Amino acid sequence: MHHDEDPRIRLIARLAFAAGIAFAILVAAIALAPRAEPQALPEGPLEVPSRQTVTLQEAFWEEQEDGALWLRLRFVAPRIGSGPGEYGFDVVEWDMAHLCETLGVPWAAEGGAELIVVSFAAAPVEFGATSPDIAQFFEAYRPVDGECVWEEF
Repeated sequence: MHHDEDPRIRLIARLAFAAGIAFAILVAAIALAPRAEPQALPEGPLEVPSRQTVTLQEAFWEEQEDGALWLRLRFVAPRIGSGPGEYGFDVVEWDMAHLCETLGVPWAAEGGAELIVVSFAAAPVEFGATSPDIAQFFEAYRPVDGECVWEEF
């Protein structure tokens, strides 16, 4: 130790170094932690503008190849379709926007999602599977200032 070196400065430097290491470890742990499902998933029929019966099939985070994070909200709406007495896309799009804003926006903020994809299917369909006999509608939204802004998909 030099004669003019203050032991208090050395202690402060060591503490600052240790704090920096601890902070780096914390940031790395948060970045590498697996994302949990959105919290407080609703059960049973959900209220939508069309008053049709809609239930949440699943909600999950999906990381894209470019690193972007999407929130997927998949719903079952048994009466959707293009036949007589069925709810067409012109009606369903309002329900999808409503669910995006009421469920998607808070969850997107919680998990840092850049895009919210809302899908309706007339019956449960496995994610990624095609089922030509089951009507399905999809919309994508960007969460902006607490609202869902339609995104060309």
